[in-house]
Amino acid sequence: MKKLNLFLSIVIGGVFLYFAFRGVSLSDVWSALKKANYFYILPAMGALAAYIAVRAYRWGLIFRPGAIPSYRGRLSSILIGIMVNNIFPAKLGEVARAFIIGKSDRVNVSRTFGTIILERVFDFLALLFFLVLIALASPVERHIVFSSSGLLLAGFIATAAGFLGILFALLAIKFWTAKASFFAGKAAGVFSKKAAVSVSGFVHSFADGLRPLNDPLNAAKIFLVSLGQWCLSGLMTYLIMLSFGITLSPVSSFFVFIIVTLGVVIPPSPGGVGTTQFFAKFGLSWYNVNQADALSFALVSNFLVLAVLTLAGWYFLVRESVKFADMLGSRADKDSS
Repeated sequence: MKKLNLFLSIVIGGVFLYFAFRGVSLSDVWSALKKANYFYILPAMGALAAYIAVRAYRWGLIFRPGAIPSYRGRLSSILIGIMVNNIFPAKLGEVARAFIIGKSDRVNVSRTFGTIILERVFDFLALLFFLVLIALASPVERHIVFSSSGLLLAGFIATAAGFLGILFALLAIKFWTAKASFFAGKAAGVFSKKAAVSVSGFVHSFADGLRPLNDPLNAAKIFLVSLGQWCLSGLMTYLIMLSFGITLSPVSSFFVFIIVTLGVVIPPSPGGVGTTQFFAKFGLSWYNVNQADALSFALVSNFLVLAVLTLAGWYFLVRESVKFADMLGSRADKDSS
C-alpha cells in the first residue's frame, strides 16, 4: 500500500508539473531566475520562521483543556512532520507528529490525532474566511471569482462543501461520541471483532482531542491565532513575489496564496512539487503575470520551503534520536500512555 501511495503521489506531481511547464520556455524561466532580486528572500524566511513558531503556539491551545505538551516538543513534532510530508506521500507526517509528541511528552496518540484533525479544520476555516472576505470586499477578486468560466466558483463551492462535511463529522464524534463509536465499531466489525474494539476505542480517544470545542473562548482564540498564522505565510509569499517583479497588491497576492495552498492540499504530492507550480501559474494568470515569472516564483518559493523546513525537521529528528522505521512503522499506531 505504501509503495502504491508513493507511486500515485509521484504520478500526480509529475502530471501537474507537466501541465505547469507546458507551453513555457525553459530559457525564459532560467532568465527570470537569474534576474530576480533575492534581497526579499531573507525577510520571507523570517516570516516563515514566525509562521512555524505561531503554529506551535496554536497547537498548545488546541490541547486545552488538559495536559499541554511542551513548546519544544510541539515545535519539534511539527517540523519533523513537515519534513516527512516533504519526503513521503499520503500525509505520513501526521503519523510522525503523533509519534514524536507521544515519545517526548507522553501524549496519547489517538488524542493527538484528534488535535491534528482539529488543527486542519481551523486552518481551512481561516482560509475560507479570508477567501470569502476577499471575494466579497475586493472588486478585482470578486470579478475573477464570479466572471470566470465558472470553474473557480465551482471549486470554491466544492471545497466549502467538503469542509462542512468534515466539520459535521467532527461535531458528531464530539457531541455524540457513544453513537459514533458504536457505528464505527459496527463498520469495522465486518473485518474482525478485534478491529471493532480497536476502532471503537480510537473514536473515544479521538473525541478527547476535540475538547477545545467545549470552550467557545478558547476556540475563538484558536481561530484568531489561525488568521495571524496564515497572514505570516501570506507575507512570505508576497515578499517572494516581489523578488520576481510580481507587483500585485497584498490582497491579490494573498488571494493567489490561498488558491495555491488549497490546491496543494487537495491533490497531495510529496512537498507539493508539481501542484505548487501548476496552481501558482493558474492563479497568477488571472493577473496577466508572465508565465515564466510565475513559474520561477513558484519554483523558488517551493524550493525554499522544502529546503528550510526539511533541514530543520532533520535537525530535530537527530536531536530526538528517532528512526524512520519506528516513527512510521507499527509503533506509531499505538498509544504512548
